[in-house]
Amino acid sequence: MGLSLGLGASSSSYTSEYLPTEISGLAVWLSTDTLNTLDIVDSTTREVQKWTNRADSNYDFKFIGTNRGPIADAARTEIVFTGTTNGDSLIAKDAGGNTVAGAELSYGDGYTICIIATNEGLDSESVFAGSAIGANSALIFFDAETLRFRTQDGSTYNFETDSLNDDTYVSYIIVVNDSGSNNATLFINNTEASTLTVDGDFNFGQLGGNNGNSLNNSFTRMKQVIVYTKALNQAERNALYTNYIAPAI
Repeated sequence: MGLSLGLGASSSSYTSEYLPTEISGLAVWLSTDTLNTLDIVDSTTREVQKWTNRADSNYDFKFIGTNRGPIADAARTEIVFTGTTNGDSLIAKDAGGNTVAGAELSYGDGYTICIIATNEGLDSESVFAGSAIGANSALIFFDAETLRFRTQDGSTYNFETDSLNDDTYVSYIIVVNDSGSNNATLFINNTEASTLTVDGDFNFGQLGGNNGNSLNNSFTRMKQVIVYTKALNQAERNALYTNYIAPAI
């Protein structure tokens, strides 16, 4: 089994001079444009063993166990969580390989989660992101019209998504403003889709499952994950989407 860190130019399908670091509060920044440069990808199987978190050098997202990492496509433009029996997953780990909490997001302070993803069957109830350890936080492809959002205390909320198509990439941006009413909004491709009242924190430390379990029941594909420990305002969200997220979809 050969490992490749890749030192050549990125084969990602997009480039951008605008970076997520231009907005304060960045906690997680994962993008497929690092698959040939910073990440650890098996040169034979294309198993992703480390997806580099450029927002925080204290931890990266690493495979949950040997032969249980997601697979990069041949062009290195997407990461595929294959939905196998044992599941594959990436979990927040420090340099020593210890599982860590990842980004701990407070609804009192506000937070923003941005993911470019899709699922083979949007009614699969696949958990595609959530907590690393000791928490219930989860983002779930519940059905074609519902993105399920579960906070750290186990409370469940359903964002309406208006009939998404299987295996079609979109950008999900969830902005939680504060502890007031109607404080959480889901934007799909930067268009408002649903607003809810969310009364819970969110722990973001795993992809392809939550709480240390791999729960991607059908194929989930990802290109980009960006998390902020604050609610992006409209100007920030528009700048991020237009200049960085949209070119990658």
